[in-house]
Amino acid sequence: MNEKNIFIYAGSLGVMDDVESIIDAAILLKKNNIKDIFIYIIGDGVEKKKLEGKALGLEFVTFKGLIPKEEVAKLLQSAKATFVCFKPLEVLNTVSPNKMFDSFAAGIPIIQNTNGWIKEYVENKQCGFNVEPNNPDNMMNAIVELARNNEMFNQMSVNAREAAEKDFNREKLAFKYLNTLKSVMN
Repeated sequence: MNEKNIFIYAGSLGVMDDVESIIDAAILLKKNNIKDIFIYIIGDGVEKKKLEGKALGLEFVTFKGLIPKEEVAKLLQSAKATFVCFKPLEVLNTVSPNKMFDSFAAGIPIIQNTNGWIKEYVENKQCGFNVEPNNPDNMMNAIVELARNNEMFNQMSVNAREAAEKDFNREKLAFKYLNTLKSVMN
């Protein structure tokens, strides 16, 4: 496992989630004979059986099911990136998924496919890759780039951790929220 580049999806395997795009990219990895990538898909949902069926023959893709959050945190420590993937629906461009905040807190870049605020944030902070929805080549290229370019990975990891500390720190956000409430009440 230490010799592999680990990528993780941790979340629901539901209709709005676009985990299929990860499987499509994995199919391309196999077609291109790229063997040093390992993908964990952690979670459960109505799409799980369909996704497992599509991933048959992809020995480097493992469905872990539901596991304790502590175990997810341990796996994140060895990851090159996590996936934040949603179907390309306008309303899903407004999401603020916990999986992104968990990844940043661990100092792990994300590979994401939304077109809303997260896309702008990732672009501005250089804390991951934005990929086009329904573009498995784009997803595969992002995976390979993070696996091969250690300098980029290291810088994106620093940027991800900085994002967690500066922009998504609970104490800072609570203080900001309290001050906003106080200003509205005065």
